[in-house]
Amino acid sequence: MPSWHGELKEEVYMDPPLGFVERANPREVCRLKKSLYGLKRSPRAWSGRFTLAMRKYGFKQSNSDHTLFLKWKRKLVTCLIIYVDDMIITGNDEEEMTRLRTNLFKEFEMKDLGRLKYFLGIEMKAVLRIIKYLKGTPGHGVRFKANGHLETQVYTDADWAGDKGNRRSTSGYFTLVGGNLITWRSKKQKVVALSSAEAEF
Repeated sequence: MPSWHGELKEEVYMDPPLGFVERANPREVCRLKKSLYGLKRSPRAWSGRFTLAMRKYGFKQSNSDHTLFLKWKRKLVTCLIIYVDDMIITGNDEEEMTRLRTNLFKEFEMKDLGRLKYFLGIEMKAVLRIIKYLKGTPGHGVRFKANGHLETQVYTDADWAGDKGNRRSTSGYFTLVGGNLITWRSKKQKVVALSSAEAEF
């Protein structure tokens, strides 16, 4: 988190770091001029300064999500979304996106990591593949029918040493509610089962 970017509005003091204590004045403390990493006020100070900067660049903060900033020019839009100190800039206004990056580099210490590949541990290539699949298969789905009851049924089974390469077994289950499939899973077991009873245990 870029805690050092935030401006403190109140007086905050801290013990001097090791090696900076003067023997003549061992009880002296330091007054912070800027917010510091680990300080409870730091996230708010950073967020406040960043929001002011975005407003200065002509962006509006979303009322429904305060981490989202938008700038419209007729049919052109530029979006910035921020999570702590990670941000994504996107839109269809290339000129405005370039200007925004330039302004942010001048105001804050940051790096441009290029096109988005990972965000918050999410692999974007895999996400885009899922979105393409969903877009291409809108008519596919799981059908739920009214069967006159809400009985829950669970079925489970396992093979024994089905993988000829490592002799590991595969187990699986599925659940029905009212005759409709709601959950299912199949998974290779982590250890080699020594009997069919052990494989199904």
